[in-house]
Amino acid sequence: MKVLDRFEVNDRLARIDKDLKRGLVSKAIDRSHGFIRAYPNNLEFRRKLGEIYFQVGRIDKAGLYWLLIEDDDPRIKEAVSLYLESINGSGYKALRDLKFYGEENRLPDGVKHLLSSLQTKAEKEVGHIPTYGGKKNESPVDKRTTVQKFKDSAFIGAVILMLILVVVFLLVGAVTTFRWLFYMVWTLRYRQAGGEPCRRRRSLQRLIYGWSRSG
Repeated sequence: MKVLDRFEVNDRLARIDKDLKRGLVSKAIDRSHGFIRAYPNNLEFRRKLGEIYFQVGRIDKAGLYWLLIEDDDPRIKEAVSLYLESINGSGYKALRDLKFYGEENRLPDGVKHLLSSLQTKAEKEVGHIPTYGGKKNESPVDKRTTVQKFKDSAFIGAVILMLILVVVFLLVGAVTTFRWLFYMVWTLRYRQAGGEPCRRRRSLQRLIYGWSRSG
């Protein structure tokens, strides 16, 4: 996993600043997210994204991205505290929100201690620790959720299949009824005309039903 040097980091931070100077805040946020995913070990991009959110008034969101930043800046401490308060101090939610794809051993010692504390809380809350990328470790809770989703999907599929079968049966019944009425009407017509109903009826049966009888 590539780690950018100072020159490369500054070059990418300059691109974000250029977006901000042009008033393209959303683009700057998207670009920051892209750099965070591409270079997760370079925490400077998390710091920058936290700064952007702080400037636009999203203090709790800033706290999320400053969670891995070790700094005595009172703004950072305030934002992190507000974020943790917004999730009721849940270690599980914090780890899920972080989306940290980098190497934990590269983090500062203080941040490692924070992560360890969040992991301990997560285990107490849900019985397992989620990975920072948003994927959960396998657990009985996850298995039950997967089974329930499968049951729900199977039920919906069964209902759709039943509706299709009902429509098919209705169509088959309509065709059969039409054939019977058609046969009865023409049989009655032949009889009223004084023709040869038996022979004509057999001809009509072969015409309608595709029967092949000898005369």
